[in-house]
Amino acid sequence: MSEKKSRKELLKQQDTFIVAANQSATWIKGHRGSVVASGVGLLVVSVSLWAMLDHFDSRDRAASQLYAAALLLADASPSAGGAGAGEAKPNVPSFASKDEQWKAERDAFAKVVERAPGSGVANMARFYVADLSTKLGETDKAILAFDELASKLSEDDSLYFLAIERGADLREQKADLDGAIAEWQHLQGGSKRFYADRALYNLARLHHVKGDAQKARELLGRFEKEFTVSSLREDVEQLYAVVGRDEVKLEAAATAGNAGEEKKATP
Repeated sequence: MSEKKSRKELLKQQDTFIVAANQSATWIKGHRGSVVASGVGLLVVSVSLWAMLDHFDSRDRAASQLYAAALLLADASPSAGGAGAGEAKPNVPSFASKDEQWKAERDAFAKVVERAPGSGVANMARFYVADLSTKLGETDKAILAFDELASKLSEDDSLYFLAIERGADLREQKADLDGAIAEWQHLQGGSKRFYADRALYNLARLHHVKGDAQKARELLGRFEKEFTVSSLREDVEQLYAVVGRDEVKLEAAATAGNAGEEKKATP
């Protein structure tokens, strides 16, 4: 009997989970407005996020289509009778001249950038805009376009190195040697960084062009220490032949001699 009685007593006790559920229901009833508002808020956030992702997806698809259309223009041929006329291709427009074709291509790639400025395909389009401006002889526009592209990219992006290189080359063509040097300096960063050897070599070459042979030799000396393996070693040797490798040894000896004299003079 005692066992049966204890069971009855247990059955009379309120279940902990039921108590918790009742308390939750009571709280929700008292805060119904807040609960509904929170639910609606979460729904709005979810819908907004979905709409935003859908918008970007739609935008990027449209930009990709524009990009493909722009690439198609590169296959175009100047029309019969025009300079460099060739055989027309089906479904591909023809142009009276190469300049007209390049302008059409540039306009088409510019539309990609306008449609989706923050997308990856837009960065490729920016590169083409800059490259086509170069072909059209519009150097200043090309420099601005390459600078804009570089500003949009991570310094680890392979397109970043190309944008810096092209910008530096165009500045050198304009005889803006200081500007070209400033561009190549963006790619400095030690022997493990991609393009760092090319940057250091070009810095040495540009300082030689400026007439600063001592600075050129200094940079070539750095190159030899930092890049024991490089496809530019032969170019470095050729530049050394111009600026004088022996001068490096003489300068080093003079520096060491001066240091020795200073040490002796110190009481």
